[in-house]
Amino acid sequence: MKISRATRNTSPPQPEYQRDVEQIVAQLKSLPPSERAWTQIFLRVTSFSGLENFISAETCIAGLKEIGPAEIVRFLKRERVTDDPDLWFDNLDRSDNSIYSWMAHFILRRTKILLRIEDAPALLACEEFQRNTNSKTHLGTSPYWSMAAAELISQRDLAAANQTIAAGLKRFPLTGTLGGRYQAVLIGSLWRINGPKKKQQIVDWFYRAQDKVTRERSDASNHGPLDLMRLVRDSGRKDIKELMAAIVGDPRFE
Repeated sequence: MKISRATRNTSPPQPEYQRDVEQIVAQLKSLPPSERAWTQIFLRVTSFSGLENFISAETCIAGLKEIGPAEIVRFLKRERVTDDPDLWFDNLDRSDNSIYSWMAHFILRRTKILLRIEDAPALLACEEFQRNTNSKTHLGTSPYWSMAAAELISQRDLAAANQTIAAGLKRFPLTGTLGGRYQAVLIGSLWRINGPKKKQQIVDWFYRAQDKVTRERSDASNHGPLDLMRLVRDSGRKDIKELMAAIVGDPRFE
């Protein structure tokens, strides 16, 4: 791969190779829109490339917007959307299915600006497919599908969006090694969609998750409460202080 030669397989790319990397990235502009969009995301999210400083998230988002939601949904369904075999993920026996997961998560975290409300059922179907095949892909089922579907649905039906989150919480129970982390994704969505209207439910979840961490003396992978605080911080809502006051003011805070 050209990018491997340009970086000399170093991650992050060393300063002396920066010009070589920039020349390769510039060549992406000559690709057809679909090839360019998917290649950009592939290069950005693969942990071994170290290209985050060369291909911005904004550039990737612009590329996805250009190709449109129909093709994005096809990719999420693991259909072939480019002529590049490195970006074919319909073969579940491949050893690089984690790359598909990283690319899908890039999209799912930005669903409201990339997909349509009517795409929500397709996202939930992808979660079900992943759940039924995760023993073959060796990847755990992700709560980001339900999160993304809920955020799309919330634009038209808030009650239905909350029901989607509630159903997701049942599929990803707090028990288990990653229960807190998985549920934090959904509770974070509950906050973004509803704000203080769901304040008490969020506070109650925070202390249940914290009890689990304390009881199990789990490591950082279990830190659902910490994950939730990051998601709340990054939500961009102006009423975050109201939630923080409720958490600190709760008798369980001590």
